[in-house]
Amino acid sequence: MEITAAILCDFAEIREGLLFVMAGGVMRVVRPNLPGPLGLMVAGTAEIRPDQFDQIHSVTVIMKDPDAATDLARVTTALQPHRPPGLKEGEPLVVPFVVRIGAVMLHHHGAYDVHVGSDDEKPRVLSCYVVPARSTS
Repeated sequence: MEITAAILCDFAEIREGLLFVMAGGVMRVVRPNLPGPLGLMVAGTAEIRPDQFDQIHSVTVIMKDPDAATDLARVTTALQPHRPPGLKEGEPLVVPFVVRIGAVMLHHHGAYDVHVGSDDEKPRVLSCYVVPARSTS
């Protein structure tokens, strides 16, 4: 299994095998008061080869604080794709996934890294910057 796409977003859901994303591609999060929750989700797709159907695969999301070199959260979700009707012989299957990390508590402004990986694959790293609210004066 290979993760073919992963983004941070305000909201995502899977309906009828399709991924619906709202406000995707988040890189900056305004949080005037900390500690406070991140309030984001990870949405993405994974490509499953035909020889990997009917196996359980995992997508793991790890939220890291690079300044403190600590993991703030680790969430793993399972995917178990079955060969759908109409798929051609040898054709891979694209499977959407959503991982909720909105409740992760942030304690300082600055950079955070979100690692998105599958099985033994090297994870993708999504960076997100938490900034205070701008002053209106």
